[in-house]
Amino acid sequence: MGAVTTAGSGAWSSTTPDAPWPSGTVPGEGDTVTIANGHTVTIDQNVTIGSDTGAALTINSGGKLQVLYTVAGSYTLTCKGDFVVNGTLEIGTVAHPLVNQTFTILLNYSATLSAGKFGMKIGDSAAATVTIQGASKTYYATTIDTDAADTDTHVHSAVNTGWKDNDELVLAPTGRTYSETELLVMDGDASDDVIDFDSPAGLAYDHSGTGQTAAELVNITRNIKIGVYNTTYPSYITVKNAGTVIDVDWCRFDYIGAAATGKHSITFLTALSTAASFRYCAFTNGRYGIFNDIDDNRLDIQDTIIYNTTLHGVYIADRLVDSTLSNLYIIKNGTTNHHGLYITDKVSTTTISNIYTSGIYGTGIYIFYAASTGQDGAGITASNWVSHTNSAAGVSIQSIYSLTVDTIKTYRNGGVGLYLTSVPDSIVLSLTAFGNNTNNIIIVGGNNCRFTGGAIDSDATYSTTYGLGGGQYSNIGIIFEGVTFGSTTAHSTADITPATGVGDMGLTLVKCTLSTSDEVYQYYNQLGGQAVYSHDHDNTEGTHKIWKRQGIIETDASVYKTAAPSEKLTPYYADEKLESNSKYFTCADGATKTVKVWVRKSAAYDGDEPRLILKRNYAAGVTTDAVLDTMTAAVETWEQLSGVCTAPSEDTVYEVVVDCADGTAAGHYINVDDWTVE
Repeated sequence: MGAVTTAGSGAWSSTTPDAPWPSGTVPGEGDTVTIANGHTVTIDQNVTIGSDTGAALTINSGGKLQVLYTVAGSYTLTCKGDFVVNGTLEIGTVAHPLVNQTFTILLNYSATLSAGKFGMKIGDSAAATVTIQGASKTYYATTIDTDAADTDTHVHSAVNTGWKDNDELVLAPTGRTYSETELLVMDGDASDDVIDFDSPAGLAYDHSGTGQTAAELVNITRNIKIGVYNTTYPSYITVKNAGTVIDVDWCRFDYIGAAATGKHSITFLTALSTAASFRYCAFTNGRYGIFNDIDDNRLDIQDTIIYNTTLHGVYIADRLVDSTLSNLYIIKNGTTNHHGLYITDKVSTTTISNIYTSGIYGTGIYIFYAASTGQDGAGITASNWVSHTNSAAGVSIQSIYSLTVDTIKTYRNGGVGLYLTSVPDSIVLSLTAFGNNTNNIIIVGGNNCRFTGGAIDSDATYSTTYGLGGGQYSNIGIIFEGVTFGSTTAHSTADITPATGVGDMGLTLVKCTLSTSDEVYQYYNQLGGQAVYSHDHDNTEGTHKIWKRQGIIETDASVYKTAAPSEKLTPYYADEKLESNSKYFTCADGATKTVKVWVRKSAAYDGDEPRLILKRNYAAGVTTDAVLDTMTAAVETWEQLSGVCTAPSEDTVYEVVVDCADGTAAGHYINVDDWTVE
């Protein structure tokens, strides 16, 4: 028949003239079909349509193609050409989803197949409405709750899933090798928590089913699928027109995305006024899962699985507004240096929560804003990011300020667990990081960042060298509160490697516990003004410790003059003085005051004699440090050092310290106690 335009409404199979087909002749392969304004066509049979050029099937504005929930059978629509939706496509409804049947759309059928030759164009020339509502599952994702070994032919799920024979499942990797994701095909229905599979014949890898490393197990089978005629030749879906409305639940998109501009996956070419909604869907085997390449677009993607993409799982290349990315399981991709969730432009009034990434050949969650102005993170509501067993970092955040993330768990990644770059004034509430390669955390340019709660550890199976790694720069005012380091499993070298770059002004720990024997690695390589401060060290009230380049200062409850604690100074260098914490006091113009302090040397101490020093004060006329007194007593003997400060040229605040130097081993220290100013 050639080009066919509906003459009325009716079932696809109808031979009644003009209901819907002119003369009652049902179109087929070789024909192209247009559903005209005001007409509704109901699919009730398998359909192959198109002439291998241009549009195979077009729904005009005001036209409608539907699959009713009462349809008698399971059918396939195969398009030998583009599928253009400028009107309404309705496969089930919210009130009446398609439950008891399957329906499949196969794109990119051609006599001369090639990737991306034909696709699905939504809102191509007019605002479209796409409603797809498939059969729900009680669970679409769970974990296993028993360790699974290679060659096993079943797994135990944490819940009774109710999954069915031939459902396809994805089992996430749990070691430190990103490529150990497995695709399983069920053999029979699930029996309570036991899931048998017959493809593959047995697991190829071990998977943890224990505690916080239990493998995610997700179901990617849906009774509605949009896929391709031949999986060697992927197709694409484009979305245009601001007025287009998309509401898709429980649908699988398979092999969608070709290596051509505008055909990368479900690609948004126009910002939508109403967020495109995808819930309980599965995006599998595509180039990307979701690709946004337009500013100010709106997306609502929740409870969705992205599996085995060639490149990024979800790629937000341009600005999102008023959007939600929540409960996403992004597992496995196939090309190096591509990421699970990858955001490279600003987002505002957007929620990014419950993101689970694993098996990624790159970084699991990578949020990066390239512009020099940075991204204001205040418009992002972020919580519960879990990223493990990826080839690079677990989570990487760059060039975002004032971001708060409530709960990050990152473990057993081939790179850093959490990598922060240029993220001033940001907060992480509850960080769990363990078993990552070399460093659990690295911070570069994290001025005024705060971490509250959590645990940072090595791993009994996959060792981590450092908790907080070195190499930072331009870090000022970083605070960790109530965080444990190495408490479950000690790091192989140290809990903390301090910053060593120009501009670093120190790290503060409050009520944190450091459990690795070397708490702060090579603290003596810091620059002169840098330090690591630990208040209520090891979560012990009144216990404090400071690591400076010149040595360690800490409270000492066992050696003191009058009452515990004293201040213990353990110098590192023989030629660089370690100074005690400063004592400050006021002094009036022209007056003098006498400063006294008790000092004791350990039995092994054999370095420079401790000195009482008045620090220079230019405003008061003191232009150089002044030695007020030098210790002469023997080791293990308390001696009171005293001196009279210089009369200042104006009212001032003076600073005094005790200094020492001894480049020998630990055990060479002094104690300072009982300051008085008279």
